[in-house]
Amino acid sequence: MTPAKTRTCLVSFQTRAPVNDGFGHNYTWAETFQAWVSITPNRSRETFVSGSRETQVTHVIRGDWIELQAVKAEMRAVYAEDHQYPASGTSVRYFDLAAPMHDDADHADTMIKAREVDEGYGA
Repeated sequence: MTPAKTRTCLVSFQTRAPVNDGFGHNYTWAETFQAWVSITPNRSRETFVSGSRETQVTHVIRGDWIELQAVKAEMRAVYAEDHQYPASGTSVRYFDLAAPMHDDADHADTMIKAREVDEGYGA
């Protein structure tokens, strides 16, 4: 279990929502909830896909199980250094959630493997 004092990042967890633009092909991200977490760099694995290098996991996000039990791999996390949401500007980081691992036995922590992505990802 990680101590609460290490959870210094207020993160917005978002899900994709379809937008009716007449063609039915657009999506937007809608905030589901916010939670205090810790975000740490991770030693990641890199693979070559179609001749270019792709990083699989770049960060680990940890937080309290009770706050993060609704997190799913289809979501993304948005971290703004000023903790103002909806976030915009240069101090905003976006994370694609790869593997949320909930500690269902002890209900202590949730660890989420994540990959940092560009702002326009999934828009």
